[in-house]
Amino acid sequence: MSNFSSVIRRIRGSLSNVDDQPISAAVWVILIFLDFFVLVAIWIGLANSTLHWSASEMHYPGYCYEFANKEYFQAPDELGRIAEVVDLFADEVALDSAVGLPNAPIATLCLPVRDGLQAVVANDEVSAALADIIELKGTKWALNSELDMVKDVLEPVSGETLAPIDQTETGEAQRRLVDLRQRLNASLNREAKLRDTLEAAPEIMVLMQLRSNLDDLRAALDADRRANFGSLSPAQVFFEVLFLAPLVGLFLFWYLRASAKGNSWQDLIAAHLLVVACIPLAWTLGEFLLDVLPFDILSALIALMASLNIMALWYYLVIGAAVLVAVLCIRFFQKHLFSRDKQIRKRIANRQCQQCGYGFGYALDDDNNVCPHCGFAQYRVCEECQQPTFALSAFCKACGVSSAGRLAAGER
Repeated sequence: MSNFSSVIRRIRGSLSNVDDQPISAAVWVILIFLDFFVLVAIWIGLANSTLHWSASEMHYPGYCYEFANKEYFQAPDELGRIAEVVDLFADEVALDSAVGLPNAPIATLCLPVRDGLQAVVANDEVSAALADIIELKGTKWALNSELDMVKDVLEPVSGETLAPIDQTETGEAQRRLVDLRQRLNASLNREAKLRDTLEAAPEIMVLMQLRSNLDDLRAALDADRRANFGSLSPAQVFFEVLFLAPLVGLFLFWYLRASAKGNSWQDLIAAHLLVVACIPLAWTLGEFLLDVLPFDILSALIALMASLNIMALWYYLVIGAAVLVAVLCIRFFQKHLFSRDKQIRKRIANRQCQQCGYGFGYALDDDNNVCPHCGFAQYRVCEECQQPTFALSAFCKACGVSSAGRLAAGER
């Protein structure tokens, strides 16, 4: 157990240091891009190699959710919403094709929606008109926003006292107002013609008919999604772990070998790749554990509390859990990111008071070593070499002996 903890501490130190020195910002940028690329490649590899082992074996596209979403279509502009769903459908198809995801079977309830959207995309005239509807929506918003600003110039608030207005500026604003209104009317007329054309298109009529009969579809889709979406089968978990375990083992072997040989650069890269490979592994195992947890027991417990009129106890537990999480987060950040030792080292490097953080801006010496802000003496005499060293530093700056009398080399 102690060896495992030692390896974890070494890996954590290797993530941000090379030859006992912090890595530069440029190296951080390169490492972040490398980590992101490898992580995305692992996720895509998981999707390609284990999709056929999913518990539901059904795919619920985002466009199907949006098409069946009642709240999404609450606005009176139903044709504009359909145009946005068609755009989303085209983007999802293009993305799936670009990243090489396999064609997962689509849920039966989504097939009519998919077929209707495919028919729209296949018709170049209809799909182009829908794209124009989306573009005109943005154009109208921009024109109306600019109109409001011009109106504020020409129509000040009643009772507001203004400086004398330049007539030349006012005339320019009036001409701008006329131009904006003409452009807005032209956009509205063009949109009206597009809508007349689209509403008569057979492909749009099919989608409108689907939209008018969605109550049963929504209920069935929600029930089917609750039964299948997000659940992992043991076979899928096994093959995902089987896919990830060799990567984790390979990067761990590379890290231990590089660490044993003292190759700090390979040590750095291998540590990052090891952490990146562990992320999807931990995600898969965590998702599986959440799936097999007895949520029904928790639901029954809440129902029992409600029946006994003791729901206050449940809220007490939630508050207690929130406090516990907050305490753990505070302890983690304070201990690992903002620890006292790190703060002192940073203050010494920046010529600040080790006690209060006051910035001196000049070098201190034996005759001038007291903080003018709090009176704290910045130096002490080392018990080992009798030379002055920083008062709160863990090691003497002259001989390297720690405050407890241990050699710095041995401590490290």
